Amino acid sequence: MKVHLICPGLLGPADLGVAQLPSTPALDRVLTRARGELANRTLIQNYLQGTGLTFKVTDAQQKELRERVENAFPSREAMNAYLRVHRIAPEELDLWLINHQRNSQFMNQHLGLRVQIVDEEVKAYYEKEKDTRFLGKSFDSVEQVVRADLKREKSRKEFEAWRQTELERTDVLLLPLAGPRPARR
Repeated sequence: MKVHLICPGLLGPADLGVAQLPSTPALDRVLTRARGELANRTLIQNYLQGTGLTFKVTDAQQKELRERVENAFPSREAMNAYLRVHRIAPEELDLWLINHQRNSQFMNQHLGLRVQIVDEEVKAYYEKEKDTRFLGKSFDSVEQVVRADLKREKSRKEFEAWRQTELERTDVLLLPLAGPRPARR
């Protein structure tokens, strides 16, 4: 399967008709992350279409997500400052939340089935992290956090393995950040 993503906003300043901005490590990281997220979203969407699976975010879920985000901050100004730091426009928050929820559903319902956690792994993870991550707290007091951290870590690795497999099966073309464009067919 071939997927061609043409994203002028991610090509670079020259493609947008503005003067070339100097490359900085921070700008490169932002653009690379945006391109990776776009590729992930496309791979998940194509996979779901190919398998007939759907992950819907209901209006009620969307409202609950919005309220949780809004209630997590002491003020709207604090929330907007956080969104600015993470380069999310306030008017794009709902779309970002829907994409985040869809990705979470995909991870939990599809890849989560592949992730198994056994008690020995949980205890080993706790022992490895107890002085730094868990600040010496007793295992019983942080066991659920340890399990969640370990599941998240293993799920992330499973996602990366899935992503690599999908990238090998799918011809995804992300146009370069800058420079000449490939010839169109």
